[in-house]
Amino acid sequence: MFGWLQARGWSYRLRLKSNVLTDTGQGDETTTGALAHGVTERYFTGVRLFAQGVITNLGILHEDGHPEPWIIAMDAAPTRASVLDDAARWAIEPMFSDVKGRGFDLEDSQLQHAERLERLVLIMALAMYWCVRAGRDEGLNDPTPLEKKSRRRTTPRIGASGNSIVAWSRGSRAACAV
Repeated sequence: MFGWLQARGWSYRLRLKSNVLTDTGQGDETTTGALAHGVTERYFTGVRLFAQGVITNLGILHEDGHPEPWIIAMDAAPTRASVLDDAARWAIEPMFSDVKGRGFDLEDSQLQHAERLERLVLIMALAMYWCVRAGRDEGLNDPTPLEKKSRRRTTPRIGASGNSIVAWSRGSRAACAV
């Protein structure tokens, strides 16, 4: 996957588990977990991952209150800000869940060729768009009793309404002074 992303020039941030085999070029091979052990922040460029030798950048950030560090492989220069960019993924996490086991079961497709996988992902994206759009339109045009109940009712106005003559008259300063 790294090679595929890099060949297309796509930006990426991929969170890694702590058991990924790594070579930073500074000694023996180790795991990402060993690199993250006992550090708050750590950044590497030109790291080799896996046995295939994928070259990427690596950022490690372990913030207070979090049980595990973030170990992020990325195409960008590894900095605190680029590691924190991974937090943006939570906005699309529900979509990933739909693509995986909770919905389309992409893992079970058994497709071998990238072109076929690309077509399947396109079809799934169109299907998801249609489902979300249909659900949104249904909710707006034909709400369930529970959806109707949750809408706020307008507060009755006291005094002149928009279609009253009083609302359109300019009044006089003498009347306002009283």
